[in-house]
Amino acid sequence: MAIQLTSDRPTKLVREIDQSSNLPPEKVVDVAEGEILDLNWSTTIPDDIATEIDEANYLLLSLKTKTKGYHNWYGFKKHVVVIGNDPKNQPKNENLVLAVANSIPQPDKKKIVTTIPGIRECNLYDPVHRELASNITWKELLHWDEEANHFRCPANEGITTRLIKLAIELQDIRDIWGLPLQINSGYRDPDTNRRVGGAKYSRHCQGDGADIVIKGVPTAQVNATLASRPEFKYRGLASAKRFTHVDLRGYYARWDYGF
Repeated sequence: MAIQLTSDRPTKLVREIDQSSNLPPEKVVDVAEGEILDLNWSTTIPDDIATEIDEANYLLLSLKTKTKGYHNWYGFKKHVVVIGNDPKNQPKNENLVLAVANSIPQPDKKKIVTTIPGIRECNLYDPVHRELASNITWKELLHWDEEANHFRCPANEGITTRLIKLAIELQDIRDIWGLPLQINSGYRDPDTNRRVGGAKYSRHCQGDGADIVIKGVPTAQVNATLASRPEFKYRGLASAKRFTHVDLRGYYARWDYGF
């Protein structure tokens, strides 16, 4: 299914982030409640690079059909619903064996101390956040490969911040069932994202998306449970036979990978 945008209320798309009443008619598109528009893609403006506070409340989207001469428009996150998947977004199994997050690593466990943007000394075996994400470790989110002595270092401090927020969300998800949560795919650098066939604006690259498995719980049940929870309304949620994708994009997005 292609990517589509709709709205549960009348809303407007704008060419510039401003009140629509301040913009000329050629820079405003009215979207009726329930109207469906085909998209090429959608993405957010990360909080850490937004130049205005309001920018963090908008998403940038590309309409398949030019409207008033343009493909790219801004929409208000809380007013839109994005459904469907880019046919090119077919992530492959990353073929990495990741430890299941069961408990806080004990002092006698291995230590891999490194530097990542925003954290001068980071032990990859430590929880991402000791109080709020005690079962989610850096080595899982960053795909520490012991044999290759390699992990995926966040590109900047903003991504590190979003990874911490993601880990807290994953801990909350784990706590719903009280069962081990496995991260099949966490942070991806751009090269890895291209190699595995991820989306152009993948949330994995922005540090707030993960593909997960709850041990012993069918993926359809995981997806349905999360979809039913009010706090997941403004999240990305996608289903596949072997994993569930979750992300913190800040607007409603749902799709099925079809595999």
